[in-house]
Amino acid sequence: MNPAQQRAFLKIEERRDYILNANLLQVVWFLSWPVITQMLVNSLVGAVDMKMVGSLGSEAVAAVGLAHQLVMLLAISAMGVATGTTALVARYYGQGDHKGTVATSAQSFILTLVFAVVISGIGIPGNPFFLRLLGASREVLPMASGYLNIILSGSFFFIGKYILWSIYQGLGDTKTPLKLDVLTNIINVAGNYTFIFGLGPIPAFGVQGAAMGTLLAHTITAVIAFFYLKQKAFISPPRIKEMFQPELAKIRTILAIGIPASLQGAAQAGANTLILGMVARTAEGTHAVSGYSVGLLIFSFAIFPGAAVATAAASLVGINLGNKNPKRAQESGWKCSLVGFVIILCLSVIIFIFAPALIAFFVDDPRVIAVGSSLVRTLAVVEPLHAVGIILSRAMHGAGESRTPFLISILAWMGVRVPLAWFLAFHLDLQAQGIWYAIAFTQVLAAVLLLWVFSRGVIFRAKEITREAGYEAASGE
Repeated sequence: MNPAQQRAFLKIEERRDYILNANLLQVVWFLSWPVITQMLVNSLVGAVDMKMVGSLGSEAVAAVGLAHQLVMLLAISAMGVATGTTALVARYYGQGDHKGTVATSAQSFILTLVFAVVISGIGIPGNPFFLRLLGASREVLPMASGYLNIILSGSFFFIGKYILWSIYQGLGDTKTPLKLDVLTNIINVAGNYTFIFGLGPIPAFGVQGAAMGTLLAHTITAVIAFFYLKQKAFISPPRIKEMFQPELAKIRTILAIGIPASLQGAAQAGANTLILGMVARTAEGTHAVSGYSVGLLIFSFAIFPGAAVATAAASLVGINLGNKNPKRAQESGWKCSLVGFVIILCLSVIIFIFAPALIAFFVDDPRVIAVGSSLVRTLAVVEPLHAVGIILSRAMHGAGESRTPFLISILAWMGVRVPLAWFLAFHLDLQAQGIWYAIAFTQVLAAVLLLWVFSRGVIFRAKEITREAGYEAASGE
């Protein structure tokens, strides 16, 4: 082992020992704060990107907005592979099996390549059809399709970057993705400005320029992240061949964990689409849609800390289970839930008090402010418990149990939320407020069910996922 490898070994082992033995609250903060910062940076840069596109006109904004609806396919496929990857990498890392972490990473890259080929193969020729289904006008369609063609041509790098982040999280390293995402966003802003408006000999590409800048940024950082992972994140840098060596048992395990997680995301997205359709049909009409959109935007910023703690929960549970310490794994879930509850409670109180002002910051329309404030205040009451549900769901993912959160999501979001929203809004004539009540109720329902399942500890007595994934073959036991 050369000096550089020895330093990498000491750093990896020091981090592992800290995660397994330090005070849990300190470990939660250690893992969470980089993710909070990362999410904030990404959201702010997304707003800057939209501002640049907005200068091209409303049709350009509509084109990018419609394209992003289809880009969600990338996110859903990546979500599944990432969930399975984090769970399995964390388990091997907790066991101290470094060959297992390399082998799992290899299977994730193989799955990334497969998903990218399928999505690009269907999406590039077929995106005009899907965009028309979404209602793209004759003027918007060429811009949206051109944008999508560029993004989809780089599917491997978009999905791959997301998978790389999941590997780092499984290794208990949330700082490296933060540093690389800062680089991503610097390149993204500079690239978008250059390609959208033109600079020197580079012509202005308009909407397609936004896709070019984004693709360039993700490609560069994905390549850097891959080679950094290869050289610095593993004790002994594997050969490129090892990073793409197939093992069917591991692929099956990743998919067994990841597919329910993807379906959970798809079910929630589907429920949100149906809810949006109902909101548009209430007496408040477009004002309700605007209030709903702005209200959710406000909560998307407020939920950052909860989502970051949820990421920490997945890593902590997986790593401690790998270390054969189910008691600390379950305690990790409870501590993460407590931290998330307290943080989101404080933010929810602020949001409840200043709801009208927050809505008015985005839309200066009294009717939108009124309906948006009613949504924000209704959700603020239950948001701390909703955050606990998100955290426990991710903790279960970290344990390799994704079916239970998926089934609870199907029940709460599709089975209860959608029909209850319709009943309250139109049968009882509560209109938009009835929909807000349905959303709040089902957030509480899902959280209570997740609390009940987690408290029973069933997931910590589940079968050993690394054995299913060929642990003996990977580790040489």
